[in-house]
Amino acid sequence: QACSWFVQSNHPDLMMVRPKNMEKENAAAISDEQPKKEKSSSQEIRLEQIQALITFASIGSHRGKRKVILLYPVETLNIYAANALLKILEEPPSQIIFILLSHHIERVLPTILSRCQQLRLAMPNQQQALEWLNSKNIGNALETLSYAGGSPLQALAASQDENNRYIYQ
Repeated sequence: QACSWFVQSNHPDLMMVRPKNMEKENAAAISDEQPKKEKSSSQEIRLEQIQALITFASIGSHRGKRKVILLYPVETLNIYAANALLKILEEPPSQIIFILLSHHIERVLPTILSRCQQLRLAMPNQQQALEWLNSKNIGNALETLSYAGGSPLQALAASQDENNRYIYQ
């Protein structure tokens, strides 16, 4: 049941916090629809989202176990959101696991980093990345991967971006 909830982006004990423009991209990827362009689509994590995170963290777990908050990319927090997040990281609620992801850790506030355990994960090698991109039916996978600096996730996102498509075709 938990897997079904996760696939439907409806798990009661999981909260994903990301910029609004990424939420629309992810929803389109799941439903195979093109994201609708909106002027209010933010490229940063905003204070309202962190306030919702705090509310989520204060409510008990649906299944009586731990809750998970996945926040990414951390470097997109605006200053107000970063300060609000810092307060909850200083005294985290019990039974909550925070997972903060960053591609540019040098852009994350040192006060946030000081409250986190850091795990550095390497990107897959070129062969693994190309195999994965080919499984996603990405045309010109090698060129797309090179353009994305070797990051397969960024290559996938770039290949699906209407503004970048002409580069690879």
